Amino acid sequence: MTEELASPQTPSHSPDIKDLALALSAAQGEMTHAGKGTVNPHFRSKYADLSAVIDALKPALAKHGLAYVQTTDLAADGGIVLVTTLLHKSGQWIRGTYPVRPIKADPQGYGSALTYARRYALAAIAGVASVDEDDDGNAASGHPKPVEPLAKSPFPTSDARRAWVDNVLLSFDNAPTLAKLKDLSALNQPKLDEMWATGEADDRQAVEEVITRYKATAIRLKAAAGDQPTQQGEAP
Repeated sequence: MTEELASPQTPSHSPDIKDLALALSAAQGEMTHAGKGTVNPHFRSKYADLSAVIDALKPALAKHGLAYVQTTDLAADGGIVLVTTLLHKSGQWIRGTYPVRPIKADPQGYGSALTYARRYALAAIAGVASVDEDDDGNAASGHPKPVEPLAKSPFPTSDARRAWVDNVLLSFDNAPTLAKLKDLSALNQPKLDEMWATGEADDRQAVEEVITRYKATAIRLKAAAGDQPTQQGEAP
């Protein structure tokens, strides 16, 4: 990012935003929530993708003389910063920045991170929300998607739970490829969701153990395949 953009004294809006504010207020009254129609295969959760956010806000913005522009700039550390600008036909504008920090610094990683950043930055500047409460932060932390609490643990005894977890860990250790590891994760995810939903400390500790082993195995398999490992790995 240039020194001008990085400066805290750089204005985030035009000197006058009265017309823009009035237009945005009217537009927000007509915007719909962004529907969660895309499924995250790793967490089996739904989220509103970039196209859903655009569909939710673009008609109302255009009707009231508003448009948006999303560009990129270089940060001082050599990374990428997304710059989102909301424009009014009067020439008034407001702007926000969002750092783009992919887990893996390759074209695919940057593309995915940029799409993610565009979605959140655009929704934030226009004031659009998803239909359901956003649980991306919970998913990103490596926890399964929250589900309705169960009355009891899915296992009759602690020994049965331990035996199941040990089998899962062993299957992860013996996975020959990252693709096979992901298949195993998807196969076991329903049971992990049930264990997490009980709220019991022993069940949740077992889930955390499985997640930790998955991450470590993913890093090992990526390294064996010639990819650079990441600190976070991937969560089931």
